Amino acid sequence: MQGTDLGGTPAPNFRLTDQFGKPIALSQFKGKPIILTFLYTHCPDQCPLTAEKLHTVMLNLGSKAQDVAVLAVSTDPKGDTIPAALDFSKVHRMLNYWHYLLGSHEQLSPIWSSYA
Repeated sequence: MQGTDLGGTPAPNFRLTDQFGKPIALSQFKGKPIILTFLYTHCPDQCPLTAEKLHTVMLNLGSKAQDVAVLAVSTDPKGDTIPAALDFSKVHRMLNYWHYLLGSHEQLSPIWSSYA
């Protein structure tokens, strides 16, 4: 896995809806390691590969997987719906390992900008 070490920079809080229709806030995972990725459910190549790699990581963590929060933030507010996120999560075996986070363009845009 690759990523950017943000050092001590606090992550801006946000609140979105996951694949189960449940409201999720970044702040509820304070103190936990967080894996944050950006995906869309109709992505033909990189997104499925990312989901599969995350599944492998979670399997390798075993019982410690519950100590890690995995958040997938949608990059397609029009195409990513709760049913689409639920299906994508099932197909890629991440249903109970992550929160696939959905929102409107207005909700998602500041998050995208914060992590660009």
